[in-house]
Amino acid sequence: MSRVFIFGGTGFIGSGIAEEFISHGYKVFSLARSEEKEIQLEKNEITGIRADIQETSKWYPIASTCDIIIDASTFNHMDQLLVLEQIKKIKSHDNPNLFAIYTGGLWTFGEHDQVVNEHSKPCIPLGFEFINHRISIQNEYMKIGACVMSPGALYGMSGSYVAQLYFKPILEGKGTYTGYGDKDQWLVTVHRQDLARAYRLAAENPSVAKGQLFIVFSHQEKVIDIIQAAATNEQILLKGIHFLPPDQKDNYTIGLGLSYRADCSKIRNLLKWYPVMPSVVSDISRYMKSYKASNKKDSSKKQVPLSVPQN
Repeated sequence: MSRVFIFGGTGFIGSGIAEEFISHGYKVFSLARSEEKEIQLEKNEITGIRADIQETSKWYPIASTCDIIIDASTFNHMDQLLVLEQIKKIKSHDNPNLFAIYTGGLWTFGEHDQVVNEHSKPCIPLGFEFINHRISIQNEYMKIGACVMSPGALYGMSGSYVAQLYFKPILEGKGTYTGYGDKDQWLVTVHRQDLARAYRLAAENPSVAKGQLFIVFSHQEKVIDIIQAAATNEQILLKGIHFLPPDQKDNYTIGLGLSYRADCSKIRNLLKWYPVMPSVVSDISRYMKSYKASNKKDSSKKQVPLSVPQN
């Protein structure tokens, strides 16, 4: 049985990847930094390792026996570097055939007026320089023969980029939408399940995926169309759509305003990856129902006040 170690296995992207590998017969491991996270992993048939990322002595012995290591985490720069250095060590000393996959993102291309592909050079806007560390890390991964996935905006299920940025404001906005971006902004989108399949295909074709960067998305949609479709689905009369300029003191908001048209023919041609999930706009009712159902409180359970903040 092939073994996969996933950093970020309890996260939105990582849990989807784990489900994909498990459903195809792989044994999956992931870190759990709390008892709650460990239980979450076990529910999904993932073997949890109770440790923080810095506690390499607890997870390295297991990671070094795996065939595939995937970083789908939201770790900070130093922790991502730590994972990279441990992967290099495993390849040098324990398992030269280890195949690694790193999760980048379209933000690493910066701001482009033209269609973006894997050969596009980063054009980083002022104030967005923090993304350079991800560019540096993904380049290091490719140098050691790893694969880099650069997914579009995630949709589907409960915790997606699209749901948080567009569905939630529509549902809470009382007839208005307010968010970063502009009326001409484009999103390239990918469903969580389609993205997870891309990781598996790369892992099963390492000779093809080795050292490659793949842009991964299934649809190109205008932000304004998503907003209007969400409002129409909820029978909300939009009185106003207000786009905010980026806050130069908050570099994340610069990313929220980036507009992309992109080309993903490389992953389709090399890995035969063909997404199957409908676009956000074309099946808006399904995706909004999923989001709302995931965020409903269970009225059958008594809500007990908590004495400490919960993450």
